[in-house]
Amino acid sequence: MKLRLRFIIFSLVLIVVSFLAVWASVKSLAENIIEQWAVRYAEKQILFDRERTLQPIMREIVLSRQFASSIVIRAFAENPDDPALRATAIQEMENFRFTFAEANYFVAIKQSGEYFHNDSNNTYAGRQLRYLLDSSRPQDSWFFKLIEQRRNIHINVNPDVALGVTKLWIDVLMMDGNKVLGVVGTGLNLTRFLNEIVASTDEGVTNLFIDSDAAIQLYHDRSMINFASISKDHVQKITAHQLLDSPDDKEKLTQALKQARSKRDLVVSDFVMVKNTRNLMAIAYIPELDWYEVTLIDITKLLPISKFSGIFIVYALSIVSLIILFNLFLRRTVLKPLRHLEQAMAQVKQGQPLNHQLEGQGEIGALMMHFSQMAASVHESKLELEAKVQQRTEALERLSQTDTLTQLLNRRGMSEYLESALIDNQAGFGFIWLDVDYFKEINDLYGHAQGDYALKEIANVLNEQVASSGFCARWGGDEFLACLPQSNDKQLFSVAERIRLLVTQLSLSSASNNRVLPLSVSIGVHLSREEESLEQALHCADSALYQAKAEGRNRVCCYSEG
Repeated sequence: MKLRLRFIIFSLVLIVVSFLAVWASVKSLAENIIEQWAVRYAEKQILFDRERTLQPIMREIVLSRQFASSIVIRAFAENPDDPALRATAIQEMENFRFTFAEANYFVAIKQSGEYFHNDSNNTYAGRQLRYLLDSSRPQDSWFFKLIEQRRNIHINVNPDVALGVTKLWIDVLMMDGNKVLGVVGTGLNLTRFLNEIVASTDEGVTNLFIDSDAAIQLYHDRSMINFASISKDHVQKITAHQLLDSPDDKEKLTQALKQARSKRDLVVSDFVMVKNTRNLMAIAYIPELDWYEVTLIDITKLLPISKFSGIFIVYALSIVSLIILFNLFLRRTVLKPLRHLEQAMAQVKQGQPLNHQLEGQGEIGALMMHFSQMAASVHESKLELEAKVQQRTEALERLSQTDTLTQLLNRRGMSEYLESALIDNQAGFGFIWLDVDYFKEINDLYGHAQGDYALKEIANVLNEQVASSGFCARWGGDEFLACLPQSNDKQLFSVAERIRLLVTQLSLSSASNNRVLPLSVSIGVHLSREEESLEQALHCADSALYQAKAEGRNRVCCYSEG
């Protein structure tokens, strides 16, 4: 055999062997890149979906908590046989209905077993009492389970047979201290959630939401959803474990749920088999709902290895044309850039931005450029998501501290402000406690709309007189509380008297009966003293208010001992 032929054969063998070796190494590298990219993609996707899920639900949770805190409805829940309280409570329910996103509500009373409901079409106007709850009826067991477990907030996917609707229900316990009065809340359209949150994903990506028992709550396949899961035994529930092939994978899911719950900011990921296909499973805990979001990614569909075939072909052609310079070429154009890429991947894996520019030539350079862009995009998305979460948190905090009618601080917001303000300023802190005179008559004669108008006008007067030197809040119902730091008795009385006089210049009128009703307020003031607690100071101001009302209303009274 001639040397040339031997060289040709040797070269061909070397080319084939080298090609196979490079094919195997690059394929392994590509799969590693794809897997690590899939992990980053899953983390980004699951955090994004968690924010999308929380945004509409958290708003409804905040409103449902306010609903459960309604003094009117709680009073009715304790005395359900009182016709006056019943009428007032139903009106309060209807007022709250328009604040919810889908304009529906439910109120379930523990003492009487009554279940009230109305929807966005006002279908049950005048017939808000829909039925009576029965502990022996399976479809009503959710109510008694919630009360038994004393779960303050519960998110439940449940069809209401009596009402003929299936919704994502937000259940909030209505409490009076430690006493459970009932359950209130609202419902969100299940189909919209499935379409917008669960079904709107890329090919090969499956999203589902499960509860603390791994029971499926939201999933594109409705037959797998656990409706009314709180009333089911564990053996009756369809869990996420049933989507996995092997017992080992099911154990991975169990451990991942525990890990995600213990480290709430962590996205836990692992590889599992789903229908004989290798999937990346990513899990994040949503503490606000006591749910988990689970994302299953079929990598072969999301980013198939065939997309890297061009790189393999270029490598093979490069080996054929430059076999003699193979080692040098490999060292300069492949091994060194890949080492930098591996270092960069390690930085990205640790959540750090790239601290140096990845450089390379040809296809490796293109791969590194794409990786750099992907890493920058992942880091930027992480920062954006963190900023959005911070913004949402701050917005929810402001919402929880603001009275929606008057835009003043609510009782919670004022209480928190007072607790922090009185730490450094115990004495000389002025309190003005204001109560609208004959407010019930205003509502009875002119309606709640005029009553709300009166509250807003009085709130404007109060804010104009106090905002520059203190702060004010709607304490509840028709009561307002203003505070003036570093005040004295003369200044405090002067401000209160000015507020009273300005309110007397306000009036309400009704086109139906041509009556004009002047507004007035009773005001109690108190200047805090050394070693006086916040509760004592508020009690003194409240006592002064009751004195003003007892002396004929429309006046200012200062607290005095005895």
